[in-house]
Amino acid sequence: MPAKPAKAGRVPFHLLYRFDRPGQYEVRFTQLGGDAQTIRERSAWTTIKVLPASPSRRADWLRSMEKMAPDEPVELLSDFLPSLLGYGDANSLPLLVGYLYHADDSVRRFVKNGLTGYYDKAVLVPVLQEALRRRGPNETVMGLLEFLQ
Repeated sequence: MPAKPAKAGRVPFHLLYRFDRPGQYEVRFTQLGGDAQTIRERSAWTTIKVLPASPSRRADWLRSMEKMAPDEPVELLSDFLPSLLGYGDANSLPLLVGYLYHADDSVRRFVKNGLTGYYDKAVLVPVLQEALRRRGPNETVMGLLEFLQ
């Protein structure tokens, strides 16, 4: 495993804030001290402009992501999976759910936590049940289903 991800030095703001609607947003990074009240560092405000995208463009992007999916956990966790989780649409769910079966436990946990944070139970449960039918049970999928029901 490489010591550092290929795209190091980026902060996935899209996982903290829902940028699922076109518009202009401002974000900044704040690092708190050990008491969770003292501000140790704070960045300047950064403007992010989210442009509208067509459903066909999103579908093309998801297909390209699936084709170029990395194998290494550090690359999956640092760029690939955060990119997929940031929008929270049903079309990315089958690809994400596949990573609940990944050999690396940190990848499975990351996806599990992301799915529960970004997807409604009514959308997520049927996709997980379909994964069980197709791929069989594993501890992560079974635990997630139990948590959701």
